Amino acid sequence: MTKEILVFPHRDFKTHCEVLKNSFFAELRLDIHRYNHKEYEELLALPIQWIVSFREEEHVKHLDFFLSQRPSYIDLDFSLVSPLFVEKINHAGSTCIVSYHGFYQTPSEGRLYELWKQCKRTGAQIIKLVFEAKALEDNKKLLFLYGFDSQLIAFNMGELGKESRVYAALQGVQMIYLAPDGFMPLVAGQLTMSEWKQIKDKLCLK
Repeated sequence: MTKEILVFPHRDFKTHCEVLKNSFFAELRLDIHRYNHKEYEELLALPIQWIVSFREEEHVKHLDFFLSQRPSYIDLDFSLVSPLFVEKINHAGSTCIVSYHGFYQTPSEGRLYELWKQCKRTGAQIIKLVFEAKALEDNKKLLFLYGFDSQLIAFNMGELGKESRVYAALQGVQMIYLAPDGFMPLVAGQLTMSEWKQIKDKLCLK
């Protein structure tokens, strides 16, 4: 079953807590949700499976603090990965996700395979590959990778990339990232909870 990850798109601690009340999974983006340690502790104490995502080098110095809060997942950008960090995350009992983001295009299948292999060599349990769709055809480029990795998360950003998120769900993707209803998505092409529910019902997905 695909985990539905709620991504609150603003830095607003009070509203963030309210939005999460009925959630089972959520992402804490340290580049967006710039709270203090007390607020982080309060959020991470909620009965939610958290993904804490590190996108900038300055965040890495706080890795030990976040591991002490025992989130379900730590997501490290590929540019920040080191064997020490992956080992720390595994030892702490969190699942390590390594993410690669390509913001300009969707590469060729050959390049996609090379990027997947590079990420896999880090020792992370889950690999996440995210690109920018420039044409609808880009969305199908990613599908062959699921034949190599059943734990993979791969999709495209942008309005043209929206259907890649549905293709991923049809492949049994581990996670889909969703915006709460009533809020603008964090990135173009991200589905809202209601949109995703309609798609699930139509396609008879669990």
